[in-house]
Amino acid sequence: MGFICRVVTFACQCLRLGFTIESGDARSNVAHSTCGLGLSGTWAIQSEPHTLIMRNWGKADTERDLTDYNDWLAGKLNELDLVLLAAEANGLKVVIDLHTPPGGRYSDHSMAMFYEKVYNDRSIQIWHNIATRYNGNPTVWAYDLVNEPTQNKTDPPAGMSSKETQTNAAKVIRAIDSITPIIIAPHSILKYGTLADSYKGFTPVAELSNILYEVHLYNFVQDFVNHTACYPGPAGGYNWNKDLLKAIISPAKTFQSTYGVKMYVGEFSIPVGACGATQFLSDYIDIFEEYHWDWTYHAFREAPIWDMEAPDRKTLLLSWFARN
Repeated sequence: MGFICRVVTFACQCLRLGFTIESGDARSNVAHSTCGLGLSGTWAIQSEPHTLIMRNWGKADTERDLTDYNDWLAGKLNELDLVLLAAEANGLKVVIDLHTPPGGRYSDHSMAMFYEKVYNDRSIQIWHNIATRYNGNPTVWAYDLVNEPTQNKTDPPAGMSSKETQTNAAKVIRAIDSITPIIIAPHSILKYGTLADSYKGFTPVAELSNILYEVHLYNFVQDFVNHTACYPGPAGGYNWNKDLLKAIISPAKTFQSTYGVKMYVGEFSIPVGACGATQFLSDYIDIFEEYHWDWTYHAFREAPIWDMEAPDRKTLLLSWFARN
């Protein structure tokens, strides 16, 4: 099938594409983040843009002015049109990801669109517009509805919880596009999330086809970064190895096995230079492949700390890309 990118469009981000194609080999630009379609033979890259397509990441009380937000988004969708053309020319597929939602986040990191109707309505309308704009475009691999949905406040208004919002958006998309996969994630009650633990008690959305469920994995200890311990080995009171990684992600695996759904690792990584980083990433990828999970490495030239081109991961990741 070729490479896949997750475009952070809202933030614009590609599978994670979110990158802007530069001069040179676009395929190598993509190869700085990776995603794979399990054992079926597709891997890709998550990259974030050199020109910032995702804005105000980690900030509170932004995206409140919908006139400003709409103008920004319209410009980024025009950029996405160009990205899709470049991706098609280079044999890439793209996942469109809503990284910066209307209404932004509160100071506790909850997303305003789960609590304020004006932003909830706008988020649904955005996906209606996106599906209308790209329906039938063979370069679009999936719609990723919300990046790391966070719902710390209790009791969202009826019909506006994280799961209800994503379900409503998916239904709107399915009324327009019956084929393109849709990616949904359970909400977190942390600063950011889409952790494997978020799948405890979560159930699939009903009456919708071709849905993937997303998880993000950054399960490492600072000891590896500080070189006071090395993977695999003891650190933080645990014996870190592939079995422990399986235990950490077991809630997501149980969810998959219980409901027979498809899983997608939208992000996973470990800081560049961490002790044992290559083996850590290799063990995770082996698990994803064993479980038939699609996967995307974070990230392509987003920040030096995750740099896919670093010596401790480039060869490993390219070896997987070569299997496409």
